[in-house]
Formats: sequence, C-alpha cells, structure tokens
Amino acid sequence: MQLPKRNAGFTLVEIMMAIGILAIGMTGVTALYAVAVDAHRRAMDNSGMAFLAESMLCEIRADFTKRDTDFDDEQTATFTESFIDLACRYKRLNESGDYVFEEGVPAPNSAGLNCEVSIYPLPRTLWADLPFDPVPADVTARIVDTIDDPDARSRAAEEYQFDAWLLGTYWDNSTGLPDIGDTNLNDILLQAVEYKLVVRIILGEGDNKDVETFRTIILPGSVVDQAP
Repeated sequence: MQLPKRNAGFTLVEIMMAIGILAIGMTGVTALYAVAVDAHRRAMDNSGMAFLAESMLCEIRADFTKRDTDFDDEQTATFTESFIDLACRYKRLNESGDYVFEEGVPAPNSAGLNCEVSIYPLPRTLWADLPFDPVPADVTARIVDTIDDPDARSRAAEEYQFDAWLLGTYWDNSTGLPDIGDTNLNDILLQAVEYKLVVRIILGEGDNKDVETFRTIILPGSVVDQAP
C-alpha cells in the first residue's frame, strides 16, 4: 500500500529565520522613519524661525525708519530713546537686571520660539572701545563652538558686549523704559553711517538649544544729515 504524500511546508527553523530577517528589516525601517520625522520637524522649525524673523525684521525696520525720519535737532534724545527701546525690547533679564545672552523672550504670535532683537550702529569703531564687561564664559564657549571664523567670533563678542552695556547703562529695570540720562549714545547714533538689525530666534534650551541669527542693514535718513 502506498502512503499519501506529505503537503509541502516550512519547518519551524525556517519560520524562525524568516521572522528574524523581517525583524531586522523592520528595525532599519523604523530607524529611517524616526530620522525622517526628526528631519521634517527641523525643517518645519527652521521655516517657522525664518518666517518669524523675516516678519520681525520688516516690522522693526519700518518702525525704526519711521522714528529715524521723524525728528529734528531738538528731538535727538527722543530718537535715542527709540533706539534703546527697539534694541532692548526682546532681551531677557535675570533677577539682577543683567542681560541673559541668547535666551530671549517669547516671540510675538509664535509658540515655542523665543527671540532677541539688537541694533548696532556702524561702523563699530564708534563703540568698540567702550569699557565693556567681559563676555561670560558660557557665551564665549558657544561663540567658539558655533562660529568658525576668528574675525566673526570677535565681532559676535563685541556685539554681545554692546548689548549688555546698552541694557546696563540705559535701561531702567524698574519701569522697563529707556533711561538715557547723561549719555554719549546720542553722539554715537548721530555719527552712524548705517545700522545693523539682528534678530536671533531661539528654539529649545541647554544643550538642545538652537539659535538662528538673521541680519539686515538699515540706512539712516536724517540721522546722517545731522551728523557733525
């Protein structure tokens, strides 16, 4: 008598090998998916940062230009107050009223992003020799880590020093208003050939902090006309 033929099939070892190969493949796919999601999130963050910075640059440029052209010889102090107001508006201060570098404050109409705004009179020789305090060590380390060019690192340090000097000298922490008092800032602003407007957008904090810097140049109007 002839025995019936066995139906073809897979052994347990073959099934286990197939499952193992599938698991290895799915691990790779999952890792690629995570990378793709992170890249997409970063792209969205960068787009949001760029859009926010561009809108702020346009808004502050228009505001600064309006103030720049709406004063005469007797209103120099008013222009100086406007300059301080715009340059200090979005800075974060600690309990002592000192400028906290690259922390910023919540950006207008934006979730999860902080911003800083700075305006620098150019040429920088107008203020580079002022008695600045040293740049904090953590900021110096960040400048070294993120800026390769030595000249650019030096410029960045000078700008942070100017920001801290401006806040410490001319900003009234009790009222949140400019306090120009007896100042040589008027002379610096009147001699400026142009102004550099900088918006820093800060995402995250600590080791995960990402800072994108956006710059534009503002050409002065009547300021230059009145320069000595």
